Amino acid sequence: GVVAMAVAHLPTKCGFYSFVEELSTLQNTFVNEVILAKIQEMQQEFPAWRRCRGDGNCYYRAVGFGVIEEWLRRGDIVAVSRVAEEVAAHAEEHQHKDGQAGAAYLNTLVTAPEPLRQFYSTMLADPAADRALVWVLRLLVAKYMSSNASMDINGLSLEITVHALHDMDLPTYIAAEVLCDKQEAETLAQVVLPRALGATVLLVQLDRNEGSLQRVRFPEDIAGRPDVVLLFRPGHYDLLYDHTSRDSTRAAELQYDLIATCEKPPECPICLNALSPADNPVRLPCDHSYCTDCLHGVVTNQLKQGCGDVVCMVCQARIPEDLHAALAVAAGDTGAPREGLAVEVAM
Repeated sequence: GVVAMAVAHLPTKCGFYSFVEELSTLQNTFVNEVILAKIQEMQQEFPAWRRCRGDGNCYYRAVGFGVIEEWLRRGDIVAVSRVAEEVAAHAEEHQHKDGQAGAAYLNTLVTAPEPLRQFYSTMLADPAADRALVWVLRLLVAKYMSSNASMDINGLSLEITVHALHDMDLPTYIAAEVLCDKQEAETLAQVVLPRALGATVLLVQLDRNEGSLQRVRFPEDIAGRPDVVLLFRPGHYDLLYDHTSRDSTRAAELQYDLIATCEKPPECPICLNALSPADNPVRLPCDHSYCTDCLHGVVTNQLKQGCGDVVCMVCQARIPEDLHAALAVAAGDTGAPREGLAVEVAM
């Protein structure tokens, strides 16, 4: 049968990032008035966003992508090279293969004729590049914590804070919480990583609490335009772009033809099979495509559950009622042939 919830659909070949989207696409996923009001407030300063895969690595993923993107956009190869050298030394000392791969990846950017093109074309198309970048960030946090056990955390040393919060010594904490794939980043990592990178990170929080958007800057004592802005929803991080970075990123997507080279071939977000004419694929008004049978199952299940509006499993946009019967016919429920579907064919 059709599963109740679709896997998050990210349209790039790597599957860990989306292309840059208008923030209005985020509005389509909410009905809560407080959240919608906050998104409208957010749009005034940050009109675009980039979705990131949520698998426990999303904080490191979002910070890493956003910071390297910003450094390369402004031509700061020295900063990228500095991080590569630091991670390479630490990974070599501890024989950490993922860290060595991460340092090697950063060095390919440093030596590339067009570093920003190389960055986009690998990060958006190659899952190995994403893994390499995530481990660069995890290794940086581990190294910085190990070398700065006495750093101040709200009046206590890092070492004492770790023991008080987690009842473990610092090396054990680093092994269990930092050097552990898909382990969510906690507050301590949020404090340490920007300092280890030599970058500024701004978190903009989206939640149901009344009032204006909450913002937190790391490090809090460094003013000026942040290197990266994260959209924080409880348990997940995506990237936000201000007007300047949105425009330059869109220009880069066009200049480097990233949609053509990095877009994932269309697949059904329910069964995850590639869409072909034999599946009689359907493109909804929201521009998401499904196998006819899968979409019919989604509509049927939602109608049976009495959930109100029937919605797209990817973006939660409403599926018009006049498509329900057409889907049943196309799926063969009435014995009619699989044709005559009154929606656009996806291919």
